[in-house]
Amino acid sequence: MPPIRASDVNEALEIAVRMKEQGKYDWFRGQLENWPVCPTGLRLIEAKREEALDKLGRFEHWIRGTPGLESLLQSPDMFFAVAQHYGLPTNYVDFTIW
Repeated sequence: MPPIRASDVNEALEIAVRMKEQGKYDWFRGQLENWPVCPTGLRLIEAKREEALDKLGRFEHWIRGTPGLESLLQSPDMFFAVAQHYGLPTNYVDFTIW
């Protein structure tokens, strides 16, 4: 399917709502090209992958030493969701449901 373009965010939202109501689509991507869904962590070259793993290790170490953040280590999903939120590459794909 070719990309659908909108002139502004309001038009994009109207199109998304209409298409969802029609049962045509239930998720949307804000990209200029119709790229396949692939998480950032899987698109990295080897050197960048090693750098990302090092950053994740430092992030985990920081969480372990910061009182009040212990709960982030109780679930891998919680840990990686917060890491991704702060810009660390992960193998997770971020979906927003509205």
